[in-house]
Amino acid sequence: MSSATANDRGKLRANGSRGSARVRAIHRFSVRGRGTRSSALALGIAWLVPLAAMGRSSGQEVLRPLIEPGSTQRYEVVTETTQILRLGEQRWETRTRQTLILERTAGEPNDAGEMWVTFQPRRLSVEVRTGEDPPITFDSARDLAEAEPPGENLSERERGEREGLAAVMGPLSSSSWRIRLDADGEVVAAEPPDLRRFELPAALSQSLAYQLDPEHLKSQAVTELHPFPDRPLRDGDRFRRERVWRLAGFERLAAIEECRYVGAAAKDLGDARVLHHATWTYRQPELTSEAPEGSESPLSYDRVRVRRGSGDLWFDAVSRTVVEESRSVELTATTTLALDEGEIEGEVNWTLAETRKLLAADALELDRD
Repeated sequence: MSSATANDRGKLRANGSRGSARVRAIHRFSVRGRGTRSSALALGIAWLVPLAAMGRSSGQEVLRPLIEPGSTQRYEVVTETTQILRLGEQRWETRTRQTLILERTAGEPNDAGEMWVTFQPRRLSVEVRTGEDPPITFDSARDLAEAEPPGENLSERERGEREGLAAVMGPLSSSSWRIRLDADGEVVAAEPPDLRRFELPAALSQSLAYQLDPEHLKSQAVTELHPFPDRPLRDGDRFRRERVWRLAGFERLAAIEECRYVGAAAKDLGDARVLHHATWTYRQPELTSEAPEGSESPLSYDRVRVRRGSGDLWFDAVSRTVVEESRSVELTATTTLALDEGEIEGEVNWTLAETRKLLAADALELDRD
């Protein structure tokens, strides 16, 4: 673990409570404005694209998902993240868990064969924990006017944090987005959620615009359109793809997924289906800042490494549907906090675990609220 130099630690001690308070303030700025607390936002938006790109049949003998015009499917997406930030002798840990029920509805092709596919959140729940503090929660099924459950006595700070989370997740949980496929099933456009009607603060709107940039969403959808190469696969064949996340602090995180086609195998899904299975690991992570002028974070990162990472995908060739996909990756990096008094070195550890499952057809009968 990297730590502050003796001189830096001395500066913190010499500044006493003022120095400690300054670091905490910077942490709150980084965490709740663009960093750790915002990981609930950054990773909360990660579900916008991965289920989006399911191409229509091209007749090739390749493993490729299919979206039938007029069809509706529903997915459960569970995302858990942990971020541990160490600066000097101080340590902060933030954990988030969110569960999303996402409905995908395909329209009818137009005369040119183009088809819109719309995605609508049906329920979103989020829990954010920082250290030993009480969790901050959001549930779209609960009336926001009743955001404080009976029996809870929240402090003014805790209530403000809960309202802040609801201010972000509320608009996202009630807004749909869509992609457009051409006659060959290729993604030609992406339309992010229209959040203008919510009159969000300027800084938040700018961050969301970065994360939900149409070209970025389109690029992500194109990547997901081809979970397998456009060629027949044999057991053990290997291929690769790039995975990109845009984080709330105007940061771009990218890594290479080194994939391996395992082959056809049985998986217990309550029936006797045989599914096509692929696995992957992660390598070559890169974390770069794309912050506009005036929005730079006081935290910078270097020497980003993958400590561990893996993923699984299960594909049903009969229904031409990805029925389950999961990934888990742990990254570490050295970090530097720039203060007026100087720089403090530290380390950050970031873990993401995500699972997406196709829900049974009868799940479509669930009420929206």
